[in-house]
Amino acid sequence: MIVPESGFVGRERELAVLNQAWESAQHNETRIISIDGDPGIGKTALVRRFLREAKPESLVWASGDEAEIDLPWGVLTQIAQALPAIGSPSTPWEARADPVFIGHALARELQDRKDLILVIDDAHWADRLSLATIRLAARRLLADPILLIVIHQTPGPLDRIIHDGPAPTLDDNWRRLFDSDRGLRLSLHGLTAPDLIRLAVDHGHPGLSPGGAARLHTHTGGHPLHARHLLNELPLHAINYGHGPLPAPRTLTTTLRSHLERCSPATRNVLAAAAVLGTKSTLTALRTLMETPTLATEAIEPGPLGDIPGSPVAEETFRKAVTEAIDLRLLEEVPGSAGMELGFPGTMVRGLVYHEIDRGWRRELHRRAARRGGAGALWHRIAGAEGQNEELARDVERAARDQLAQGWIPLAAMLWRHALELTPAGPTRGPRLLAAVEALLVAGDIATSLEYQGEVASLSSEGDIQRQSEIADRPSGHEIPRPGEAASLTSDSGIPRTSGVVGLSSEGGIQRQSEIADRPSGHEIPRPGEAASLTSDSGIPRTSGVVGLSSEGGIQRRSGVADRSRGDGISRPGEVADLSSGDGIRRWADYVLGYQLLLTGQVGEAAGALRRALVSGERHVREPVDLEARIASQLTILGVLTVSYPEMIQHATTAVATAKEPWVAAFAWFAKSIGLAVVGRSGEALAALAGVDAPGAPSGLDGLVARGMIRLWTDDLEGGRSDLASAVNRATRGEPLRVGQALGFLGEAEYRLGALGEAVLHAELAVGDAEDNSRVWDYAMLHAIACYPLAAQAEWARAEAHAEQATRWARQVGTPAGVVYAAAAQAVLAQARDDAAWLLAAAEKAEAIYPVEEPGTHLLGPVLADALSRLGRATEAAEALARFQVRLGSSRRRSVEMCVARVKAQIAAASGRHQEALDEYRVALRIARETGMRLEAARIELSVGRCLHALGRRAGAERSFRIAIERFTAIGANAYIIQTLDAASQAGMTLDAPPAALAALTPAERAVVTLAAAGNSNREIAERLVLSVKTIEFHLTNVFRKLDIGTRDELRQVLPEPGWPHEIPGVHPGSPGSTRDLR
Repeated sequence: MIVPESGFVGRERELAVLNQAWESAQHNETRIISIDGDPGIGKTALVRRFLREAKPESLVWASGDEAEIDLPWGVLTQIAQALPAIGSPSTPWEARADPVFIGHALARELQDRKDLILVIDDAHWADRLSLATIRLAARRLLADPILLIVIHQTPGPLDRIIHDGPAPTLDDNWRRLFDSDRGLRLSLHGLTAPDLIRLAVDHGHPGLSPGGAARLHTHTGGHPLHARHLLNELPLHAINYGHGPLPAPRTLTTTLRSHLERCSPATRNVLAAAAVLGTKSTLTALRTLMETPTLATEAIEPGPLGDIPGSPVAEETFRKAVTEAIDLRLLEEVPGSAGMELGFPGTMVRGLVYHEIDRGWRRELHRRAARRGGAGALWHRIAGAEGQNEELARDVERAARDQLAQGWIPLAAMLWRHALELTPAGPTRGPRLLAAVEALLVAGDIATSLEYQGEVASLSSEGDIQRQSEIADRPSGHEIPRPGEAASLTSDSGIPRTSGVVGLSSEGGIQRQSEIADRPSGHEIPRPGEAASLTSDSGIPRTSGVVGLSSEGGIQRRSGVADRSRGDGISRPGEVADLSSGDGIRRWADYVLGYQLLLTGQVGEAAGALRRALVSGERHVREPVDLEARIASQLTILGVLTVSYPEMIQHATTAVATAKEPWVAAFAWFAKSIGLAVVGRSGEALAALAGVDAPGAPSGLDGLVARGMIRLWTDDLEGGRSDLASAVNRATRGEPLRVGQALGFLGEAEYRLGALGEAVLHAELAVGDAEDNSRVWDYAMLHAIACYPLAAQAEWARAEAHAEQATRWARQVGTPAGVVYAAAAQAVLAQARDDAAWLLAAAEKAEAIYPVEEPGTHLLGPVLADALSRLGRATEAAEALARFQVRLGSSRRRSVEMCVARVKAQIAAASGRHQEALDEYRVALRIARETGMRLEAARIELSVGRCLHALGRRAGAERSFRIAIERFTAIGANAYIIQTLDAASQAGMTLDAPPAALAALTPAERAVVTLAAAGNSNREIAERLVLSVKTIEFHLTNVFRKLDIGTRDELRQVLPEPGWPHEIPGVHPGSPGSTRDLR
């Protein structure tokens, strides 16, 4: 997987093809590569990225230019600057010169070069004479170490709109050359949705979610240039959670708008109708839409086509309008439709046309489309709505329930919100509000849910008369804390209340972190009971303030209950549960408010609200039938965060037993699985999660994420990474992923495996997603995980910023889980800095909480003993290690055993027992290698080198230092490269030269080393050197002693390069020559 570098992401397959072609060229097999694609698709960036790795001995780069296409020999002149033998660049060839002769000279000059890459960029704009010469030269290249790369455009539909004239193309002679046995074609298409996530991070937008990436990919086709522009121009929240066509990038808007302005009014109306209908539409549908009479038409347009609908004149006008739209390349016939179906040449063209339509006219067209019926009628009714409409709200609610039942949670959340915005004040708004806010929370759109937090609070147990009285008494000018400001707020349970990001104050004030930064000064956020002039994206006025209840405060039973489908025993959000008790809504509201408070980091308030909901005897006729399961699931997660294990398992069992809806059951199983894992019952949890990776599994992606997390904690690192990566990749293809931490745990799995670049990418993506959605409860954990790989890379400023944020949010949210993660971030930084005092401070913070029943949740191990042993306080370290092992009990994880063995080694070394330390280090090293923890294995190798040096085994120490620095370099662990170089320097060693012990070898020993390292047996070495086997054994014994090694594998590791030493004449791994004089 390619880590973003200077704006380049993805293209792994194409890079592999280019590398393979270059390898063939280096073996005297000429290769000619065509790289084509749309403008801006990344052709040149791909070649530049390839060249950074290839590092050819000779590189010639020339490029065509649109303004110089008629300039004779323009491109060849650029080549001549690097290859003057073919002519002088200061005296261009005459236009009548024959390309055949010049091509012959060019071929000879290219053949004289060694390992040459010749790149012709924008070849479609190159002058014809240069192109012909280069092609003729290429035909003469057969068995030469040359790679010719020709970059050219194959303009797509959008480019054909922008450029009225046909773009030049390479002729058929070039195509035949690309199709020959020496040639190869690489056609670049759009990036994948996962690559768009990487692109977003690389350009400063880490909050793009997998679902948002899928939507951006659908709209742009993965075109990196267009995707980048939209990321810069649109709020990420609009991309992540919006619906309908995105606008075209501003860079294209001016050009496309000029095409629209050239259209006749009738053509613009046809285009508007087509944009409303979708990316494709039939002529019949277009005609019907334009001819549908409406009372509102005259107020918006004097007639869509300017003629009487259905008349011959109108039909001719319609036909001409369609023809003009096709001629201007704004519409095109759909292949295979016999001209009866039209489509836009790209989703961006449709997006531009759609957003250019007058809003009133656009709504009218949507209403006309809705009257046609069909699958999209409901969306047209929503887009055409003027104000609130209870009948439409009821229909949208029904669709939301259906989508939720099918597991399409983001779409269901969007529909619930539309239903809510269409609902006037009255008895149906309260239940619809709670169902909508819950759906938004489940979908991960916490930021939008906060717009309704005041309304939800007013329905909950908090929204009583006293609360309203407190609001009335609130002083004017009440200020809401901004990020970074402190607030003296404490929950009833004594846990500090989060301030400055998202919080519900004692007066019910709403704080929304994702909007605060952009909010104009003086902007007021409505409190419960206050009115606000808010409008939804669709123009529907949003109701705010207290939900419209009857004067008695009751909610009337909806008369439309009878139309609910029967037979499944499930009451979906908004449906009537079969309950005979009271009709109070507070229990339901307490649950939704508690869920919202939990996600926004207000754990104490969340616990209070959820527990009130759990014990409440109130029931509302429209509350979900499995509300108890939903409450219990959130209480289970709360138990994980607060380390309340017995209660957590009880709630998890209740959640699974009482869940009815599939998505509720899926999350209940997720919560129970995580709960079982953290209490040390991971085997039981994994057994229950068998088969979760199967498409269509009932647990959805929730179960896959749960299994990935548990595999990570149980040291199945590759399995954990596979599950988590699969969940994220499936989410980019449209599957709903409601566990927002998946990216973060994927980053941690990659960190433990030593894939530091990818770990940084995914961890910072997770941070961006959490911050974009105000998911405060995740901040400490995700910032800590992002700190880990950055610290290893010596990216100190970024790593310390994440660690500081982890500490800040752990302190404000106050959960034990957050405290341990924040301490782990400080510990990782201290280890990377080799600062034992700093490590001790971090260890003391984690000591009271960690280890838990599942110690694999962190790589801390006996961190207090670790710090004390590094400080030379061996007795205290041994006592701390003993306490750790007692608390660990029967819990066993190989990663923890590795940490214990390492700390035992450090205690022994601090006590002067270096041989004992070396034995323990080797135990730790074996476990690290077996579990795939590359960074930890290299860190232990560094410690082995220090220990060997303390034992006076200089050659062995140098070997360990070299192995460590090689492995740190391979994974980019710059912090530990610095530590290794410092350790070697203190030992008087230089690691940038061949090992010092090699200089002590005799010529005979060097000859034996050469052949032994090449894989020859003692007998084969004896035959080649014309010596006895005993003599070879004698030499090898001396070599192993001098180099402090025990095996031939270790011998190969010691050698600076294969085939060393080069200075022994006549001795090669396969040479049988006599060297008897070496005795």
